[in-house]
Amino acid sequence: MCNSLGYINTFFDLTVMVISLSRRQFLGTVFKAGVFVSLPSGLLVRDQKPIEMLSTVVEAAKVEQPTASQKVKKTVLRPLKKVVSFYNNHTGEFLKNCTFWADNKFCSQALSAINRLCRDHRTGLIKPIDPQLLLYLNKILEKVDTTKIVNIVSGYRSVASNQHLCEQSQGVARNSYHTKGQAMDFYIHGISTRTLFKAALSLKKGGTGGYSQFVHIDTGQVRRWGFSNA
Repeated sequence: MCNSLGYINTFFDLTVMVISLSRRQFLGTVFKAGVFVSLPSGLLVRDQKPIEMLSTVVEAAKVEQPTASQKVKKTVLRPLKKVVSFYNNHTGEFLKNCTFWADNKFCSQALSAINRLCRDHRTGLIKPIDPQLLLYLNKILEKVDTTKIVNIVSGYRSVASNQHLCEQSQGVARNSYHTKGQAMDFYIHGISTRTLFKAALSLKKGGTGGYSQFVHIDTGQVRRWGFSNA
């Protein structure tokens, strides 16, 4: 009975050592010190069973490191949707929080609403607005970090309306991108047109014109005018 108690005490004493020793250090210590039990003849012999049991404890205590394939890959989160709010200065119509792009595609219903809002206010004619123009505008809004309302000065213009403006001002192009639904003149309250102009220029997309009252953007060839010192 005393021998059994001594064996148990020895086992638990050595088990505690697992906490502070590595597996190699621990097993080396066990072999050097030896684990002994008493036989009836009074001889002392080495008992291998405690070492096997303690080896199992050590193995169970080991923490497996994840393999390369098991490591969690970092994923770059991208916006799931693109939203814009519009106000038409001429008609007084308002389009709030319009999601025109979601799940990697344009939303046809939202595009239809934008087309109507950006119609020629003189004739009432509607022409599809180039979706790429909306993406261009969205990037400008991201650049200036705003979700404020975009005030539309001019969206689509019919050829007749554009001709009428040409007769009144030399600053209107006869073959304007407005007549193709590829241009927009806008401003945002609280953000200077110069700031919007600089943001648009940094994107190096289409045409960008800077004026004191609004900014012009279009999806034509890359070019710029206005705010020469910007």
